[in-house]
Amino acid sequence: MICLQETKCLEISKELGYMLWGSNDIEWIEVGASNNAGGIITMWRNSQFHLVNSVRGNNFIAVEGEWKGGGGAQVVIVNVYSPSHLREKKVLWRRLVSSDDFKITKCGRKFTWYKPNGSVKSRIDKVLVSREWLDVWPECKQFILSRIVSDHCTLVLKDSKVDWGPKPFRSLDVWQEDSRFKDFVRSKWHSYELQGGSMFIFKEKLKKLKVGLRIWNKEVFGYVKLEGKKMLKKVQELDARDDASDLDEQGREDRRVTLAKYSQFLFKQEAILKQKARHQWLQHGNLNTGFFHSVIKRRRARNGLNGVFVDGLWCDNKEVVKDKVRNFFKSWFDRVEGVSVRLDNAAFSSVSGEENRMLVEAFFEEEVKFAVWSCESSKNPVLMALTLAF
Repeated sequence: MICLQETKCLEISKELGYMLWGSNDIEWIEVGASNNAGGIITMWRNSQFHLVNSVRGNNFIAVEGEWKGGGGAQVVIVNVYSPSHLREKKVLWRRLVSSDDFKITKCGRKFTWYKPNGSVKSRIDKVLVSREWLDVWPECKQFILSRIVSDHCTLVLKDSKVDWGPKPFRSLDVWQEDSRFKDFVRSKWHSYELQGGSMFIFKEKLKKLKVGLRIWNKEVFGYVKLEGKKMLKKVQELDARDDASDLDEQGREDRRVTLAKYSQFLFKQEAILKQKARHQWLQHGNLNTGFFHSVIKRRRARNGLNGVFVDGLWCDNKEVVKDKVRNFFKSWFDRVEGVSVRLDNAAFSSVSGEENRMLVEAFFEEEVKFAVWSCESSKNPVLMALTLAF
């Protein structure tokens, strides 16, 4: 689908529309220009999008339909060409935008509009999506392409999925709520037979344990959502039988047990979401699942590496990106012969004698234990990938 603005055409003929797209397998809706200014058009390929409904205004075109290429998802796409007057802008956006809409991750160029002489630049062009859109396309990103001869850059909304290789191991606090977890860890830990120093053995056992925990997590928690759907379906079937007065005492007991298991499933699911979202101020039992999904997706999008600039051009080829990142850090950590930093006449802050005594005095095991046990359980010590609760 293509959304064009400032067409400056009163009407787009079939010949011009087919020429713009390069095919006649298309349809479009347009709002004509006024006095050779403005004009917007939304075009789509019939094989990818089926129009159900549309609404047009002086400054927008909204289309509703089925996105065939997205598994039949029902979508609403609005092409907006905002007026220049502030009062008209406010009226338009109050009509169109809900509080759930938010911007998505931008890739490529930083600005979307440039004054011809380059003295002014801005990010006036944007793509807004809803939480429901990201539920269907969680890897969706906005790419800002080169403007070439125009003063505006082309924006491309694309579901960008890149396999960057194996993901790092992370432990989940909810594992400890499972009665089988401690026995599994204990049996695995004692089964590893290694030779060497105590710290070497400890490190290697942790490494092997992570591999075992990956497999255990997949077997025990990997199909949690599927099991939850099965339990909910069973409860609904039992409720239907109860409504028809066809549920005996055994059926009521089955419903009670299944509902208890389903409650445990909800607790596990919400606990996992809470830890992944890293919002520490919310407690179990008072969670907004939809909110946590949006937080997780936004954090992943914000932390993701989508591409790099190579000689001034945006590149998202994963092999090129990996090579550039590797070379960047290699250049930082390469050993440089000679002294590169001198500290002559540098003024440093100093500690008092009392502070120095406190820093160098002996500490006790109880103090270390108290400090560690006082930390929030889901925190990760650097490079360990295991939470303090573990």
